[in-house]
Amino acid sequence: MPTVNVEALKCTVISLGGELQRSSLTFGNPHDLERAKEDGFPVVYVISTKDLPRFREHPDFILDRGRKNRHKGLSEYFLDLPHDKIPVIDGNYGSPGQLQRSIRDFLERVQRKGESNLYIIGVSESILYELWVKAGMEKKENLSRRNKEQKKETQDTPQADKTPIECLLEQITRYPEPHDLREHLVGQSAEIRLVRQLILHAAKCDDPVLVLGDTGTGKEVVAREIHKYSGRKNEGFIAVNCGAIPSELFESELFGITVDAGVGLKKDKVGLWKKADNGTLFLDEIAELLPNHQTKVLRAIEDKKIRPVGGIIDEDVNARIVAATNRDLFSMVKAGKFREDLYYRLRGFFVHTPAIRDHPEDIPRLAQALWNKMNPDAKKALPQEIIDELLTYRWPGNARELKMVLSNLRALFGTENLNVNHLKAVFILEGHGTTIKDELTPENEFFLHRAGSLHHLKHVDEALHAIIATVKSIAEGQKSSDQIAAAHSTLCFRLNYLEMLLQKEALFHSNVCFNALEKLKGDLIYFTNLLRDDTARAQHYWEDTLSGEYKNITLLLHEEEIKLLDKA
Repeated sequence: MPTVNVEALKCTVISLGGELQRSSLTFGNPHDLERAKEDGFPVVYVISTKDLPRFREHPDFILDRGRKNRHKGLSEYFLDLPHDKIPVIDGNYGSPGQLQRSIRDFLERVQRKGESNLYIIGVSESILYELWVKAGMEKKENLSRRNKEQKKETQDTPQADKTPIECLLEQITRYPEPHDLREHLVGQSAEIRLVRQLILHAAKCDDPVLVLGDTGTGKEVVAREIHKYSGRKNEGFIAVNCGAIPSELFESELFGITVDAGVGLKKDKVGLWKKADNGTLFLDEIAELLPNHQTKVLRAIEDKKIRPVGGIIDEDVNARIVAATNRDLFSMVKAGKFREDLYYRLRGFFVHTPAIRDHPEDIPRLAQALWNKMNPDAKKALPQEIIDELLTYRWPGNARELKMVLSNLRALFGTENLNVNHLKAVFILEGHGTTIKDELTPENEFFLHRAGSLHHLKHVDEALHAIIATVKSIAEGQKSSDQIAAAHSTLCFRLNYLEMLLQKEALFHSNVCFNALEKLKGDLIYFTNLLRDDTARAQHYWEDTLSGEYKNITLLLHEEEIKLLDKA
């Protein structure tokens, strides 16, 4: 039978206050539900009534208790039943509080009876949403309280309660951050500190760099900073907007034109690629390239040669390539809309610029820095009430939108005696959207969790494809020792990124998929170590083990994506 995985809230006899914890129920056979039981304790799982039919289809190990009468307690339906089946009921509750009181009373009674079964209760989506959100808030509050209580006790344990990004920061080599870099990429969150470190890492090598991120997150700033701290800093930085050049002029703009092209030129026109020679060529909006232009760009990167329009001789070029886009380039590759070989060639080094919603703690510092640039003479701090109001918005346009709002605030009301009503007036004039407080309804947070899982799954899939592309380039061909050393370094870095993604176990819809990824990660680490010591053995290991394991993981990821889409 197909495996079923549903989101659930869990309550055990240990938490008699009726505290519910976010969880899930997975079953493809009776043994899966047996594993969901607590040794020696009864456990209640609360699910959506929409998921109840999936369980009721299996009467061989599910006992359907029908629909609960609101005037009767759970004990009348769940006590003194045979333990070879899991009882399931439509709870028919009118409110979250009523449900929690009912579970608490039932668990107190079942504890006295000495029973230790697993019980499943279906509730309406609205009740499940509200309790799901509450469970998340309680977890955050408990973690915050525990962190404060343990702060003095954990001075010698720096790994405690660190986010995956903070762990990744510790795994990579740390470079001192220049003052100018901190001024151009403002923030002290782990997300921004990681971007600054990745810039310094990218500056140390000469591989192509792919910068991905939402609009307004500073992708060109990242490209310019990579150039600034690289060995090419004294040469030119040429920025090209691939989406702004008419398709019929793209080749001539990028590669140049010779006098023999029949366009009336008296001398050759130098293309932008040649102008960036020995410097950095920034290909912004790379996703907008037409297929035939993608082919020519790939050839120029691989061969380090270009041929001007009308020319018959290739010209050597030595520009470092940094590409950027706000589109989902990996999905475009999978859909056949962007060349896979070009994607992995560009992704020699990868930097993701985070959206403001991912590091809202940086908004006060970023807003003040932008305000200071607008008012270089005054250097007057923004009022705290304005900062507090800025923190309530989600900023879909990111830093670019924040800059525009502050610019309009200054243009309309000046810099003196500002208050929060001035800012609200700017938002009204701009037709600004809803606040975070408005958006985070119980229903929205529940669906945001699913959307977050899909988004996270896409990043895992993308990271894994990048790793395997590097593995295959070594395992399926003869490489020099320098090439193998470079590939080993790239693999180590990409495995660190995969490790970071796998620390978010709660975002995986299936434990089977997560465990398979954990195993593959371990096997990839083994391959990387083999590569350093014995290339031939590493190649055999790829052929005998890794290639088949990777195919299975690809299928699992696809199945998990379909399940999440079905539930959305």
